[in-house]
Amino acid sequence: MFKNYFKTAWRSMVKSKGYAALNILGLAIGMAVAILIGLWALNEFSFDAFHANRKNIGLVMKKTFFNGQKGTQSGVMLPLYTELKMKYPDVKFATRLDWGDSHTLMIDKKTLAKNGHFADPDFLKMFSFPLTKGNAKTALADPYSLVLTQSTARALFGEADPVGKTIRFDNMNNLTVTGVAKDVPRNSTIRFDFLVPYEYNVLTNDFVKGAQVEWRNNFLQTYVQLQDGVSMEAFSAKIANLPAIKSNDTTQAALFLHAMPKWHLYGEFKD
Repeated sequence: MFKNYFKTAWRSMVKSKGYAALNILGLAIGMAVAILIGLWALNEFSFDAFHANRKNIGLVMKKTFFNGQKGTQSGVMLPLYTELKMKYPDVKFATRLDWGDSHTLMIDKKTLAKNGHFADPDFLKMFSFPLTKGNAKTALADPYSLVLTQSTARALFGEADPVGKTIRFDNMNNLTVTGVAKDVPRNSTIRFDFLVPYEYNVLTNDFVKGAQVEWRNNFLQTYVQLQDGVSMEAFSAKIANLPAIKSNDTTQAALFLHAMPKWHLYGEFKD
């Protein structure tokens, strides 16, 4: 039966070659487009899925109201980090994170410009950026330390072990390499070529140093990992009014947690 169907179809195609070619071409293009859309969708949904603790990780965000316009921002105040670490047992880990910038890394006569972040020791405990060298629990403990990605380490040191070596950072201070991380996956919201402890930023930047008790100055990001069983909504309610309480200003906008699974596809806020 199928043989007869095939013969009939073949004869029809031979008789109407142009029509058959048009149909086949249309089918091929349709299938190709569908496959491309499917691959794009899979990539979009895969963002940050490699983090083992993603369901418990949230970015602290702040609701704003300025010139009659409601808004939402991820920039928060510096003392929030210490407050959350010291006074909220629902928080398992927390880290400050700057916005990322290009810095110079220099050894001998070799100088590279690479993009990196200032981050706290908990960063490597919260996020699944595994180290191939060094200890994730202590790699960012010393303010004058540095963690490189594999490609950055290779660019600076070749195949030699970089751990324990010294790098001149922004031609200001010497930092010791304490770890090497696998290169950041392309489907990661947070990207970096190196990490430096946030405490280094506090020690060497007068603006940051002076903002340690300032609850009205919003210029960095803060991420938390909640204890198992603690909901984002419940914790958001606990910290919502912290800026108003700490600054003794009831006009200060509320805080809330934006869960990691929503960062990529649900990261735009309006009104």
